[in-house]
Amino acid sequence: MMPFGVAVVCTSLADGFAGVLGGAVRRFNPKIYGNKSLVGFISCILISFVCVIGFSAAFSLGISLPKAMLIAVFVAGAELISSRGLDNIAIPLGSFSLLYFVMNYDVSSYIVPILLTPYIIAVVLSRNILSHRATVAAVILDFVVSMAFGNFGFVLLLAFLMLTAALDKVKSHIKGQGDEISEKGDRRDEMQVIANGIVPLVFALLFMATHNVIWLIGYTAALAECFADSCASGVGVLSSRAYDIVRWRRIAPGLSGGVSLCGTVASLCGAALISLIPIAFGVIGFPLYALIVACAFIGAVFDSLLGSLIQVKYECSVCGIYTEKREHCSAPTRKISGISFINNDVVNIISCAFAAVLSCVLFYVASL
Repeated sequence: MMPFGVAVVCTSLADGFAGVLGGAVRRFNPKIYGNKSLVGFISCILISFVCVIGFSAAFSLGISLPKAMLIAVFVAGAELISSRGLDNIAIPLGSFSLLYFVMNYDVSSYIVPILLTPYIIAVVLSRNILSHRATVAAVILDFVVSMAFGNFGFVLLLAFLMLTAALDKVKSHIKGQGDEISEKGDRRDEMQVIANGIVPLVFALLFMATHNVIWLIGYTAALAECFADSCASGVGVLSSRAYDIVRWRRIAPGLSGGVSLCGTVASLCGAALISLIPIAFGVIGFPLYALIVACAFIGAVFDSLLGSLIQVKYECSVCGIYTEKREHCSAPTRKISGISFINNDVVNIISCAFAAVLSCVLFYVASL
């Protein structure tokens, strides 16, 4: 019950002082997220820290100063992103869970996701990177991945999210082609998060159940393929020429199934870049790095093949442009190729799974 008692005190005092001091100080007190101010945010950290240290000293809980600060920063983050009275739920439950694990387990492998998750949510929502439903799906994925792989898994997932968000903005705004052709805009919805996240989620669960390194390789290859594909489409839209990978005829840059020189190079570079993260954490060596990069790149090429052969495409009945949208120029489009239920999200799931499984098979064969 002691962690819950600390959580209740943090909710009543830290959250209360954040509101009082944040509203009382007018000068040098900018709004940092919604109606939350800088002074209120700092007050929440300091009061939470004092509460945890006070309880630890009074009841001999043995909580160190770094762990107390970890809890305080998390509490302030939970207070920052909570609205409409949800902070009265998020702060006690979040701080209770965290303090319980801090008191009973070694949390050093989870410090990065604990500290950054609330603030990443704030950035995602304030920058309109994900829809609200997509944010919920991403948080669930974040939790499972962080529990499975700790700091490494979270950083890899975070890098993927932020880099793909930047690429989505580029694809949407350069020449306006992203909005004309692509089915989705630069704000990712829950289906896009599921399409990119379901395979890494499965491999994270498999790793949690077995602790076999083969599933870690599959998880890394899955995210590397997703990022390689995002690089190919995000940079490929800049190309003046793109060709259907199967029929080898010119198509509009950005249309699924198309390949270009700069898009292909960007795909390989993207896979190589994001796969450096497990090396930086000492999780894999160079041979496995080369394996993951190769499988991710092959998966991105496979994505283009599926985009050409089976992904549904339409033609606008007004302007005649080929598109992935069911409606264009305020009129229904006409299906010209592909299977109706196989859209870009389905293709992404298949190609991501292909790259992950391929990496696991090659690793298993090489280890025989």
